[in-house]
Amino acid sequence: MEAGRGRRRGRRPSTLEALADALVPPGHGVPGALDVEAGARAEGLLGGMPAGLRWGLAAELALLEHVPRVVRGQPFSRLDRDGREEILSRIHRLPFGMGQSLMPVEALTLLAYAGAPDVQAALGFAPGQLMPLTPPLPAPRRLPVRAHPELRPGFEAAFDVVVVGSGAGGAPVARTLAEAGWSVALVEEGTAHTREDFAGPEIERMRLLYRSGGATVTVGRPPVVVPIGRAVGGSTVGNSGTCFRTPDRVIGAWATRFGVGLRPDALLPFYEEVEKVIGVAPVPWAVMGNELKGPCSTPAGARRGRSGCAPGAVSSWPPAPP
Repeated sequence: MEAGRGRRRGRRPSTLEALADALVPPGHGVPGALDVEAGARAEGLLGGMPAGLRWGLAAELALLEHVPRVVRGQPFSRLDRDGREEILSRIHRLPFGMGQSLMPVEALTLLAYAGAPDVQAALGFAPGQLMPLTPPLPAPRRLPVRAHPELRPGFEAAFDVVVVGSGAGGAPVARTLAEAGWSVALVEEGTAHTREDFAGPEIERMRLLYRSGGATVTVGRPPVVVPIGRAVGGSTVGNSGTCFRTPDRVIGAWATRFGVGLRPDALLPFYEEVEKVIGVAPVPWAVMGNELKGPCSTPAGARRGRSGCAPGAVSSWPPAPP
């Protein structure tokens, strides 16, 4: 079925609409991409990205659109779903990392799809507080910051120390220096938010809280999407589950390669102090969820990490029925 309520009959789909339909066809108990206008949502997300990233993704889409003319005699958007899936399969099998070349635009499309309310309802996702709060939180207070138009070319201020970045690294450093009596300025790309700002579609919050809408991509094989925070608090405002102590082998490599005189046990009190300041704690199981199967479906299994889980323990698509 090529027609869906997300596309007017007789209109040629855009490349993004055609890609979305190939990635998420209807079935599996969830809406298809055309049903929720995922292509149009992706186009809106693309339009709000910085110019350089937007041009790069547009070039990628142009290649996807026209390369099939060579092997199928038609552009990507004119192929039927089977033809588009075949083209994607061919691209994914390319050697030397070229098989990941479509990852940025595919990730954009899937993010747009996953943010559709009908999809979230079909998956059982309900936005809002995951765990009840007892007692209720106090009224939010917006952190006073200096921003545009107060900060403009010609603005001058003197500080003992300027810390660039207010995330998990910069904030504890700034706090320690301030407690020692130094005057400290924290410089951050984004502004300060309260929990009142965490409303609306997730895609809109990605634009608000992350550099390049959360679509910063590393150059390498394979390319990796890195969500870099753009807010007072840095990536800690939107990310969780990524606060790890430096592995002993890395500290050992620093000593061997660079002569750094550090020992893992000597760093322990500093880890504990930083974790206390920024609120590092295990994620409650009720928040983490129980989509993992086998030995990973218990807190003890999850603590062992992926290497400690049985084969097939990772969630798959489509989700298993309850």
